[in-house]
Amino acid sequence: MNNNRSFNTINLKDYKPYPYFIKHIDLQFDLSIKVTKVTNKMYVERKSDFADCTDIILYGEGIKLLNISINNIDIDDSQYSIKGNALIIKEIPSKSFIEITNECFPDKNFSMMGLYLSNDNFFTQCEPEGFRRITWFADRPDVMSKYTVTLKADKKYSTLLSNGNLKYKKSIDCNRTEAKWIDPFPKPSYLFALVVGNFNIRETEIKTISNRNVNLQIYSEEPIYYTEWAMQSLINAIKWDEKKYNLELDLDRFMLVAVRDFNMGAMENKGLNIFNSSCIISSYETSTDSDYKNIEAIVAHEYFHNWTGNRVTCRDWFQLSLKEGLTVFREQEFVSDMISENLNGDISNSARAIKRIEDVVYLRSNQFPEDSGPMAHPVRPEQYKEISNFYTSTIYEKGAEIIRMQCGLLGSEKFSLAINKYFQLYDGHAVTCDDFINIVESIYCGKNRNDYFKKFKNWYTQAGTPTVVVEIDYDHKTKSCSINLSQYCDKVGIEKEENKEKEPFFIPFSIALFDKNGNAYKVISDEENLSIINETITLEFFQEKQKWIFKEITDFPILSLLRNFSAPVKVKYKYHDNDLEVLSLHDNDYFAKWEAVQELAMTQILNILDQMHLGLDLQINNNFISVYNEILINKNLYCGYKAKILTIPNEKMISERLQVINPCYIAMAHDFLISKIGEQLLPLWINTFVENQDYDESYSIDLYHKRMLKNLAIKYIMASGTSNMCDIFEEDFYRSKNMTNCIALLSSIVNFGNFNISNKALSFFYNKWHKNHIVMDKWFSIQASSRKKNLNDIKELMNNKYFTFKNPNRVRSLIFQFCASNSRGMHNNDGSGYDFWAEQVITLDCLNQELSSSLVRILDNWSRLIPTLKNKALNSFLKIYNRNDISRNVFEIVEKSLTIK
Repeated sequence: MNNNRSFNTINLKDYKPYPYFIKHIDLQFDLSIKVTKVTNKMYVERKSDFADCTDIILYGEGIKLLNISINNIDIDDSQYSIKGNALIIKEIPSKSFIEITNECFPDKNFSMMGLYLSNDNFFTQCEPEGFRRITWFADRPDVMSKYTVTLKADKKYSTLLSNGNLKYKKSIDCNRTEAKWIDPFPKPSYLFALVVGNFNIRETEIKTISNRNVNLQIYSEEPIYYTEWAMQSLINAIKWDEKKYNLELDLDRFMLVAVRDFNMGAMENKGLNIFNSSCIISSYETSTDSDYKNIEAIVAHEYFHNWTGNRVTCRDWFQLSLKEGLTVFREQEFVSDMISENLNGDISNSARAIKRIEDVVYLRSNQFPEDSGPMAHPVRPEQYKEISNFYTSTIYEKGAEIIRMQCGLLGSEKFSLAINKYFQLYDGHAVTCDDFINIVESIYCGKNRNDYFKKFKNWYTQAGTPTVVVEIDYDHKTKSCSINLSQYCDKVGIEKEENKEKEPFFIPFSIALFDKNGNAYKVISDEENLSIINETITLEFFQEKQKWIFKEITDFPILSLLRNFSAPVKVKYKYHDNDLEVLSLHDNDYFAKWEAVQELAMTQILNILDQMHLGLDLQINNNFISVYNEILINKNLYCGYKAKILTIPNEKMISERLQVINPCYIAMAHDFLISKIGEQLLPLWINTFVENQDYDESYSIDLYHKRMLKNLAIKYIMASGTSNMCDIFEEDFYRSKNMTNCIALLSSIVNFGNFNISNKALSFFYNKWHKNHIVMDKWFSIQASSRKKNLNDIKELMNNKYFTFKNPNRVRSLIFQFCASNSRGMHNNDGSGYDFWAEQVITLDCLNQELSSSLVRILDNWSRLIPTLKNKALNSFLKIYNRNDISRNVFEIVEKSLTIK
């Protein structure tokens, strides 16, 4: 590779504290669509450790400097300089009032970072480095300030919001309105927000745990009818955090705002959370059960940030998982509790397992591939060129799994003590991942604390997914068995260029031993480095190899491994004949039971792929169908859990099991297995559909899970090729008033129905919903991912009047869905899919670098494609790389991707 472009690499080892306190910032906005004037008054105080530092460096991007004054005296350009994005003000006093006036240009800001417009309303997005697009500032998370914000805008805007509490709102002349907001808590600049526009407001008042009255508000362009579920989710999250961790809402009001044009799901700005409208707007007619579930999770996630992220924030962006991993864990636990709180006994346990399974599927589909790809990085990265590229599933979901392991080490009660100690020590501070784990270590009272936590910290500093190799030896004479574990983790990403050897991880590895009849052995052991609760044995595995011996095991045991997914690792173990069938039917750990069925299905898919490569007739194992049969007829299994356990592994998870990837073959093998499951169990699937049929329009956990199983049955029935049920499904589609059922039916019709029925259904849906932007995203998405839609179909959809590159949701629903989920169209033998992908990356990069860099990452695993596809993908990467105008975001990813060609 020869390219003379260079972007600075930021290294963790180079971190230095900012030389100044900026204790207070007073911002005044004179808002206008074309040119907004910002006056920034900062009180700056030099830190005692930096007595020799007399210059201050501030950052700005895409803004126009008008004036600078220090202690009310204007300075000229001899006292400051601008180098790139850095403003250097020279020879400032140790204590200074610095006032900077600048302009920014909302209507030209398509990046949606900083101050921008959506439907002529003003919004901000400042994480990670968007504040510098508003005004000149230090713009780093360890600079925490108290903010006073004054907003002046045209009287046509009824809503003027910022962080904290409203001081006043008043008319200042015939055409202008002014509002002043004061945030009593210091915060980093990435948590600043303003919203100015016209919105409908839903509000309610609740009492906190200390009997304080707090006003909750949701602002949206949609009627307040559509924000009822979001408000209930917010109330539930507030009450859960009080009960679980004794964390109380600390402001007089808490506001959520919905915006159509947004790069992400939502943003946790202190007291003023801004949401992608798709993550807050809902109704039974327009939203699926999954939408309701996602809204509940995202609202909770952003609220939980009020403490884990806002009151205590990260010292630098390398510590991003400190707030995100911890908050994702809290979100996951909240959703699990919401799922199971109204259910009893074993149904409650299996319902909680549904959430655990969903989280693991996401991790394996997104984070595991990331961990083996060119952008692989530790949970606490060592370096980056563009921090926006590190808002990844490694930081979020793997980070959450690391927190979960710490919770498991301490137990729930002691983990709550750790959380409380964390806030006692660091409230109002910007801290590191080490600060958190050191608290966990201080509370842990096990024998091997130093060894455990020395190895545990490797989860933060080493990239890649560890593999645990399991071997078992059984002695018939002594009736004892030994479990032997070994671990390894391949070098990935930048580690491949280094000589440093990897250290072992601390891995809590939960297992159980079963007999041939599916009965769990009651294990008693005097071994060290393990804990036993009921039949589950958690092996505390922290060396390259370890061995545990268990006695009074009357026969060669069947191993149930990685119960409840006790660690984010891969497992290598050779199961004996029929072991997986026994676990599938008898394992009492619902995650491990699901895992056994998944492994059976994966074995079938891998066998089908082998048959395809050898040109053999395709067939599947009858024992596998028998397991599905037994699960389907089991009346004691909860309907939602049945839906999860009977869903086969997705194409991304299949790819992770292969050294060389042929996406079209994987899609064909995947579809063949679905068709055979549908065909051979057709009467049972029809019965399942009938038993779970509903015409209820509302949302509840029970209805969600019931519909999940019913709609899975529809998919299998349609895939089987039978025509007997098609008329019924088509009739249900046209009369459905519930979006979950409507989307499931439309998806099955588009994927498995004939051309005329499919087009008729799509036209009906379009004519009914074309004015609803959230529902139309679903219409685009279903077609983009359909096995029957090709690249020409996608290009035709791009000409639809409702497609636009300026709306991230619309781009994700069509272009992202096609590139990520349509294997046949994207991975076409002629390479046209890759050329299309490169063209869209280049187009988006001129508008929105957050989107373009995300699109690039869809081909992270390109180097493992079969040779003919790999060469074509390489050519498309080079088309992007050889341009001189690509962003730093895209350049970093493409450069790393090309190093592994």
